[in-house]
Amino acid sequence: MPARKRPARRPRRAAAKKARRSRVPRSINPNAQNASSIETIDVLSINPNRLYFNTFSLANFPRSSQIALNYKWYKAEYVEWEYTPLFTNFQADNAETNVSVPYMLQVMNRTQDSGAPADPALYKQFLQSQGAIPQKFTKKITIRYKPNWCSPGLMAFAREGGIGPLSQVASGGLTMNNGWLAAPGTGGTPGLVPEVAGTINGQGQANLNYAINLTTGTQYNGHTILIQQDNVGTNENVGVCDLVCRVKWVFKGPAPYFKVLRDPETVKQILT
Repeated sequence: MPARKRPARRPRRAAAKKARRSRVPRSINPNAQNASSIETIDVLSINPNRLYFNTFSLANFPRSSQIALNYKWYKAEYVEWEYTPLFTNFQADNAETNVSVPYMLQVMNRTQDSGAPADPALYKQFLQSQGAIPQKFTKKITIRYKPNWCSPGLMAFAREGGIGPLSQVASGGLTMNNGWLAAPGTGGTPGLVPEVAGTINGQGQANLNYAINLTTGTQYNGHTILIQQDNVGTNENVGVCDLVCRVKWVFKGPAPYFKVLRDPETVKQILT
């Protein structure tokens, strides 16, 4: 039997060379560049029988304000308010002049309400009408939530005499927001953190009447509290507790590098 002929081998194809990929990425997702900080600040002691509107802004937090210079966007992820009573023991007796056990009443304030009764004797009823339940205040109380800021609706302006300077500004509607805010320095001096801070834990809302973009001064809301205590006298400086405010700030998006330089002359030398 004749031997079979083997089929001719096909010539091997040369292996295609893979294109060498550059190690330098063509683009970087700006949202992947982010940071966060948790900063705690001391607030003035709380006095009894007074309403407090708990608000804050980035300008109240110096370290986080400096971090924000390196990013385009920021927001407050959560806020913690820690109320620590100065006294925890109260003796019960029949005397009507002794200081009573303090009670805390609190309600959320998402819409920047600042109105209150003119008579302090109505403060308790003012909060209870909104659903506040008195809570005995003899140990530390921590309140934590996600804060919000508000934006106006349709703006209306009035001028003096129809052609003069603005005399009144009003908005139709108010919206609650939890989104990102523009970081400081986007339109100002490089490296400058505006020290425009709203009222934190104040008796009323801050009057932010400025003709600029208040990047660090955006007011975050909020809750309203009252610590009721009988027979404390008429001294307004009688403290009932200490308060600290702790906020977690988050940042994203890289900012132009020249924005964080301290010396404007150095910026000019780099860009020329």
